[in-house]
Amino acid sequence: MTFAAPKRMRAIGPRSLKIGLGLSVFIILVTLLALVWTPFDPLFQNPDARLMAPDSQHLFGTDALGRDVLSLVMAGAANSVAVAGSAVIFGLAIGVPLGLWAAARSGWRDDVVMRGGDLVFAFPSLLTAVMLAAATGPSAFNAALALGVFNIPVFMRVVRGAGRGLWSRDFVTAARAAGQSTRSISIRHILPHVLGLVVVQAAVQFAVGVAAEAGLSYLGLGAQPPAPSWGRMLAESQTLIGTAPWLAIFPGLAIFATVLALSLTGDGLRDRLDPRLKREV
Repeated sequence: MTFAAPKRMRAIGPRSLKIGLGLSVFIILVTLLALVWTPFDPLFQNPDARLMAPDSQHLFGTDALGRDVLSLVMAGAANSVAVAGSAVIFGLAIGVPLGLWAAARSGWRDDVVMRGGDLVFAFPSLLTAVMLAAATGPSAFNAALALGVFNIPVFMRVVRGAGRGLWSRDFVTAARAAGQSTRSISIRHILPHVLGLVVVQAAVQFAVGVAAEAGLSYLGLGAQPPAPSWGRMLAESQTLIGTAPWLAIFPGLAIFATVLALSLTGDGLRDRLDPRLKREV
């Protein structure tokens, strides 16, 4: 009877992974579709169709400028995915090599890298975006840069923590005896073993990035008009929430569905790839 709970937990993993991947694939397909087609031009303003409730012609209704909300939501997906994805790639490109480097070394060099990560954590992504906006002006690029800088120590800590214990393993000792360099061992032997954890963390940071991008755009620090953005759609709808609730409902549901999909994918991948969860109790 003591094994019932772990079995149920293991059963949740594949189900959450399937649901998360299914939702993620759907969102990606909608995002790709929005690059080439939307029901209406998301920037076209039609004063005669202002604040129309959802109907057969405008499935998500129209906004205060007569723009089709469904088209705006689809176009906004491309912006949110681009910003969050760019931030994840930026964090991976710098954080993973730093983590591998720190895992292979000890002493003051490891301390310098880890304290540098602590310094970045002292300035949250929102505060970093505010400082960048004050210095260079608000933009989607600055939002992606702020989120990417915050992702660097996240991936660095994951790789360094997982890789540090691998350097005492027999296969690393054998590689050293064969004359392989520290760099070669890190790339050929350490990186493949930590790649699963990196993929899981990337899915989690992608979800965090979508939510953070929406928050930055809500504050006016993300993509600037006329580029569609889920966060700015929420900001523009707050004065009309009583008369046109669909202006907040649909972009809010888009943010919720995207974050949920990526979070479920990350949880499912963690259950499948994290070796610590596969151990028998």
